[in-house]
Amino acid sequence: MRPRTILIVEDEMDMRFFLVTLCRANGFNASAARNGKEGLAQARAVRPDLILLDVMMPEQGGLVLYAAIKNDPELQATPVVMLSAVSRTDFHHSLAMLNAGRQAPIPPPEAYLEKPPEPETILHAIQRWVPMQ
Repeated sequence: MRPRTILIVEDEMDMRFFLVTLCRANGFNASAARNGKEGLAQARAVRPDLILLDVMMPEQGGLVLYAAIKNDPELQATPVVMLSAVSRTDFHHSLAMLNAGRQAPIPPPEAYLEKPPEPETILHAIQRWVPMQ
């Protein structure tokens, strides 16, 4: 039985290191990317069980990456937990604007956590969508 893989897409090095360490300490494989462009390439290569995704990033932000994931037939079923200092209300407003005029709206993420989240909150969100085997 293989360990479950979490892809962390986060531009801030300290937060990326914290999330990778938290996942690995709790029995998950963890892969990390610094921006949306790297994140999409890694998601396609690694096929993670879940993606932890920052909203505000350079070189293809989190919302653009999220839309690409949900529009990719190979990745669209992958659960995504969004992390951001942007409020939940502002994020959902941005998602609604992105969906305006779309025939197939992009669904909301499986979870949205405002930064800085507590380690237990992150683990609870991960384990809800990717139970340990």
